[in-house]
Amino acid sequence: MSNLEKYCAEQYSSGRTQRELAQELGISKSGVSRLVKRGIPFLDAPVLTRDPARPLIDRLMMRMRETSDGCWQWTGYVRNSGYAQFSYRGTNHLVHRLMYQMENGPIPDGLVIDHICRNRLCIRPEHLRAVTQSENVRCGQRWSCVAA
Repeated sequence: MSNLEKYCAEQYSSGRTQRELAQELGISKSGVSRLVKRGIPFLDAPVLTRDPARPLIDRLMMRMRETSDGCWQWTGYVRNSGYAQFSYRGTNHLVHRLMYQMENGPIPDGLVIDHICRNRLCIRPEHLRAVTQSENVRCGQRWSCVAA
């Protein structure tokens, strides 16, 4: 095993994404994936990011970092639309919707989830609220929108 394989496996198991490692090393994500897989058997600690038995909330929290303004910034996969995405049980989910539902229950019919902080990558439940689509658009046209 090379030092690069061990480095990639260690970084990936600590929560860094394959995309971040690929950008850092100047290689493709599939190249990083191969390096991670080769390096995993040599780690002292288990790789936590792909453990399906690990609770969903723990798996989500491994992919975020708190910013100076209090947002929980998603560091995992981001859709072209700018929203955080996570694959769970074979289905892709928007992370802010998952976080809202884990904290507040189902999203009421006819409502969407608004980021009060205006940061699409924020997954902090306190920064999310259920609003109508028109309210979401209205608030999006201003820089900040205080929860009612």
